[in-house]
Amino acid sequence: MGEQNEPNQSDDQETLDRTLDAVLTTKRPVSTTDEIADVTGESTEITRSTLTELHDQDRIERLEIPNSGVIWWAPRPLDDVLKSINAETILKRLSDELDTSISLGDGTVYENGDKHPPEELDSGSASQNETDSNEKDTGGVIPSSEESGEKRQQLKDGADLEDVSE
Repeated sequence: MGEQNEPNQSDDQETLDRTLDAVLTTKRPVSTTDEIADVTGESTEITRSTLTELHDQDRIERLEIPNSGVIWWAPRPLDDVLKSINAETILKRLSDELDTSISLGDGTVYENGDKHPPEELDSGSASQNETDSNEKDTGGVIPSSEESGEKRQQLKDGADLEDVSE
C-alpha cells in the first residue's frame, strides 16, 4: 500500500512544481486560475487545488476579487524589486530609514532622505585630501575655490578683466 502512495506523492510534487513555475514565469504580475491551468495543462479544478496548496505553504499569494474570482501571484524576489526602483530613490530611503549619511565616490551625499550634490556641500567640510585630489583631477583647468574667490573679489574691487584672467 505504501508503494502506491509514493507515485501519487511524486505526481503531486510534480504538479506543485509545474504550477509554481507557471506562476513564477508569467509575464503579468497576477494570473487567474484558468490562465495557470492553460499553462500547466491541468484541469481548472486540479489547478485551483494546487494553487490553494501552494498558498497554504506560503509560496504564492492570492486575492479574492468579489464577483470576479481569485488572482494569484508569487512574491517578487528582492533583486527584481530593486531593479524596478532607481538608485537615487533607494539611496534617499536608506539614508532616511537608517538615519545616516551615505557618501558616493563623486562627492554626492544622501542624508535624511535628501540628495546633496558635491556643489551644494559646504567647502569647509571637505578635507584637505579631497581638495588636493580635486585639484589634481582637474589638471589646473578649473581653479580652486580659493583662487576663484580671490578673482571674484578682484573683479568686485574694479580690476580689469585682462588682469584677472591670468
